[in-house]
Amino acid sequence: MEKQALESYLGQMRDLISQKQENQLEDHSAIFHLIDEYTSGAEGNSSDLAFFEGERNFYQGNFENSLKFYLEAKEFPNFQFYCYRASSLISHARGQQDKALNYAQKAYKIDPKDPSLRNLYSDLPDAVKMESPQEIPQHALSGHGHHTDANMESNSRCVLEPEFLEMNENVRERGQSGYGSFFNTVDSHPKIQNNKTSGDTHKYTRGRFKENENSLIMASEAGGELEKRIQNFQNSQLEKMQAYLVKSEQKSHIAENLLCVLNGWAFKAAEKPMLFTEESRKSHGGHYLRWDGKGIAINPGPGFLDNFHSQGFSIKDIDFVIVTQNSREAYADLRAISELNQQLNKTSAERQVIHYYLHQRVYQQLAPFLKPSFKQARNTIHKLEMFLDSPDVERVELDEGIVLHYFLNAMPETTQNFRETNDDQALNNSNLGIRLELSNENKKMKIGYLSGLAWSPLLVHHLGYCDLLLAAFGNTTLNDYSRFGYNEDSLGYFGTASLLEELAPRLMLLTEFSGREGDIRLEVIKKMREECVQDSSPQKSILLPTDIGFTLDLNALQVKCLLSEDLVDPSIINVVASSDSFGRLRYLSSSFCA
Repeated sequence: MEKQALESYLGQMRDLISQKQENQLEDHSAIFHLIDEYTSGAEGNSSDLAFFEGERNFYQGNFENSLKFYLEAKEFPNFQFYCYRASSLISHARGQQDKALNYAQKAYKIDPKDPSLRNLYSDLPDAVKMESPQEIPQHALSGHGHHTDANMESNSRCVLEPEFLEMNENVRERGQSGYGSFFNTVDSHPKIQNNKTSGDTHKYTRGRFKENENSLIMASEAGGELEKRIQNFQNSQLEKMQAYLVKSEQKSHIAENLLCVLNGWAFKAAEKPMLFTEESRKSHGGHYLRWDGKGIAINPGPGFLDNFHSQGFSIKDIDFVIVTQNSREAYADLRAISELNQQLNKTSAERQVIHYYLHQRVYQQLAPFLKPSFKQARNTIHKLEMFLDSPDVERVELDEGIVLHYFLNAMPETTQNFRETNDDQALNNSNLGIRLELSNENKKMKIGYLSGLAWSPLLVHHLGYCDLLLAAFGNTTLNDYSRFGYNEDSLGYFGTASLLEELAPRLMLLTEFSGREGDIRLEVIKKMREECVQDSSPQKSILLPTDIGFTLDLNALQVKCLLSEDLVDPSIINVVASSDSFGRLRYLSSSFCA
């Protein structure tokens, strides 16, 4: 929220509260009208919207709810003040006067002019007699001071971290009584007459304060250590973020128009005793593509960010994220990408906006967690929907020169059944295939990507010709690699071979091996080359297995040598396996292979 708008809102609200306390307002409609006015102007800013929802609940007397919303408004100036203020009133309503005083002190240090605090202090006259520097001036207990520019400058320099306990108990009767009792003058409060407490209440408050004086001092010292510890951690996190940001801005120029495979096994078999379980043998990660200055993360599964950073990239290199299936292997790092980007945007003067294009079910599950914190990121969460009247392939233009085509993977009869019954469940459980059309003034190319899909004759129709095809192999069986029948849960050998024969792409990359049958990557490639790639074919396809770190130059469709970083024709690149099963594949030019 802009400083000028904030000053205007706070000034108007203070005037209204003062008028209400002086019985100059008949009802509270003006207060809520003011909140509604500023809420409408905060559309698209989740932090501001949370703040005004907190304000609405606060002035209705729903202090617990107000605290929940204030805690979500961490980008709002001095949000700690509102959290402390609400916590103080919650504690006061419960009869926990020491806690109420503690939170009130913290709130007062940020904004001593708030009329809500004055009302609370009037209710606890003995508790406000504190030694300097936390002494509360007498003018805070009376009068109706306004928020000045000087005070705003002072507040903007205050940084206090809230130390709130979870408020899960029910608020007592006073807290539930709505804004009426809170805004009434002190004369009408049952405990107070002529701005003085009764003798019993006075004695109780003073006695409690003296009785707990030593423990409060000890708690304050312990709280200081805790606050220091928290502050040190937050400072170290900020330093790390700033270092990350500097490193991402100062790194050498990133090569454009490339594909980087980040999917594979990231362990040594000897160090993984649980390899007996199928889940532990699954490859993971994702894929990353750059085209004309734009970065696209595809199916960022477990370990994607680790692999991504290990290749020298940063979150600033991601502009689009595409998720094609409702599987943790395809979206496990999605929230981490969003959270890291939002944290860095708080540090960086230049906002990085990421657009998310999500499978329908993933959209339903994760869209609430990807909500933007900045206006620039509005309308960045997109659902990859299929409709009854959809064409077989939907089209979305991501950016100039980048067009996404996506389609439902299903047999013809299943697709027809969906169109007739509108079975959303079947649609949400189906995975999507995609084709990216990339173009600039110098080049055009088509890239297909199939993950988590079984063979269907429609795949050939939907993909059409591709310069490059990434096929998730999955697993195989005797029936599958003998080409007697297709897998039902993955392309496998028969499905991949059928695509290779019918589509004949210039380059086909096999990725995402399940590991169910062990490390069979090179054996699959050898068998498929012998059976499917014929020298007499009009266009001879090149077939390669991929692993983490495999980098392909899209301009020349050549593979980067791991050691020299020279670009090598994929037909002559040497794929060297590790001595261990599930080990990293290396891609080397002939000069490194004697």
